[in-house]
Amino acid sequence: MLSRRSRKRWRRSNPMARSSPIMVKLRPLRQADAVLIARFMRAMAADFGGASRASAAGIKRHCFGAQRLASVTVATIAGQPIGYIMVRDWMNFDRDAKIRHIQQLYVTAACRGRGIATALLRHTAQQALAAGCCRIILDVGKKNPRARRLYQGLGFERYRGTLVRHDLPELALRQLAR
Repeated sequence: MLSRRSRKRWRRSNPMARSSPIMVKLRPLRQADAVLIARFMRAMAADFGGASRASAAGIKRHCFGAQRLASVTVATIAGQPIGYIMVRDWMNFDRDAKIRHIQQLYVTAACRGRGIATALLRHTAQQALAAGCCRIILDVGKKNPRARRLYQGLGFERYRGTLVRHDLPELALRQLAR
């Protein structure tokens, strides 16, 4: 956590932090955004000590056209992309309920703490209701307490069900498929 003096110094030295009031605009992903969104994905992974194989080609393949797997909303300030949210819908047939899953949410470091993630989440909630979804779910890393506080502050509840999530990594997937 930055001290009050450090936050003031950061705001003075950061042009994005000085603009007030913030005029964030949200828009759908454009094909031309794919390179930047892939860069954002790699930066997000690096923030938490990971790596990402995100590429512009993969984003174009999975976010446009008939085989689209996800939808992306881009946040901009003065036309400059500064964040995004990626979502997908799925159906819980046992409950006959459509659910929106937030795959990723990212805001550049220079623009964090300014309400942009909240704006993206609010927009996603409005779209989810319009699409007939009954809930939104997401996963957040243990190393990201700031995001957990944001989500809980907006009404997200920690899942306390009886299920335990399992992951089948690529190598194990290939072995199982033999």
